Amino acid sequence: MDGSDQGKNTELVQLTTLDECIQQFSWTRMDFIKIDAEGAELHVIRGGKTFFSTFSPLVMFEAEHAGVDAAQPIVEALAAIGYKTYCLVPALGVLVPVHQLTDSDNNCLYLNLFGCKDDTAIRLAGRGLLVLETSLVTARSSSDLKGSGFWDLPYVQALHERWQETASDPARNQLETAIANFYASRDRSRSIPERYAALQDSYEALLGLCRQDACRLRAASLQRVASELFIRIPFEVKVLVASLGARLLSQGCLQCLRHHWSDRNNASEAILAILADLVAEPFIAPGERYDRQQPPSEGFNDHDPLYTWTIRSYLEASTALCPSLLFQPVAVIKDNMFQMAAAIDGGAFSEQLVRRKQVVAMIDSTPLDKPIFLHSRAGPKLVAWLRRCLCREQESTPELETRLLVILSACCDPPQTEL
Repeated sequence: MDGSDQGKNTELVQLTTLDECIQQFSWTRMDFIKIDAEGAELHVIRGGKTFFSTFSPLVMFEAEHAGVDAAQPIVEALAAIGYKTYCLVPALGVLVPVHQLTDSDNNCLYLNLFGCKDDTAIRLAGRGLLVLETSLVTARSSSDLKGSGFWDLPYVQALHERWQETASDPARNQLETAIANFYASRDRSRSIPERYAALQDSYEALLGLCRQDACRLRAASLQRVASELFIRIPFEVKVLVASLGARLLSQGCLQCLRHHWSDRNNASEAILAILADLVAEPFIAPGERYDRQQPPSEGFNDHDPLYTWTIRSYLEASTALCPSLLFQPVAVIKDNMFQMAAAIDGGAFSEQLVRRKQVVAMIDSTPLDKPIFLHSRAGPKLVAWLRRCLCREQESTPELETRLLVILSACCDPPQTEL
């Protein structure tokens, strides 16, 4: 730093380059490097000409900085020195080639990306940690739903007969192929490229179906697939899932679930007809924990015991759609709070869902200067930001600090179960 901005809120720090570090620390090997320079990533790359020509480390970098897409210049700078861009597929734990950085609305699709030279990519692919572009060409294939294990799931067995009534639907074959591909992606006997190709095919097919007609639980199935393919759920998927929730809310289904969950006589014929159509075709359970869960023996009425289970699973998954919580005034989030409450009142007692409802309630009861965006992993920056929001004055109090700790601990989600 040149000191021109020096003042009471600045600190003079020593800067160096990767090339200088080679000499200073006598580096002879480098396998991995993470570049998180708060927007100065290009300076780091430019200061490592010798470093990147000497070593072939896997490079992890931020695709978004301060809410702004910052990936393209970094991708181009790395490409100029022999790097190709990859992203992480969370369900498979592998890196795959990236061809598109933003969606059709110019929203950044990734939080972090990876740069990798061909020699390192080949080594990682040999260990099952990376999918090469060439291996995807031969991995593309459709899957048969009959041999996928889908029909053996408890909820599928319970609904199988009802699904026969819509077997002639024009979109049925495409829907079943999409579901088959999803379960093929979870088949550990298949190669990693085959599993990724199946997951990608499932996502693209379900997205296409939802764009044509997002009826029944197609958006919920799409959400499940997207959560295994992307670390950040695409904005279009979130809109489709939110539309499904809004439709159920406007039709009175959620009100019925919340206020008359155990009162079968209070569910109107119109609502029961809506719910019957909701489960009239095959769908992927919105959450993994529902795959092997035995559906309840009772629901809204003696003839339809699966409505409660189906809506409950959707509500739980949709309220946990993002790994972050957006706390706004009640007027803005009341629909989301209502869905959360309906799910909990209906028996969706996942630890995560109950904790999130408690956090929303705590935030709602605390005066804030402005809305806050609270990540599921609470770091020092977030703590400082939340403290500023809670403190209208500069002074802190033990009571305030206690509330801060309670909110942060309640919002820290447990690690996701590894597939």
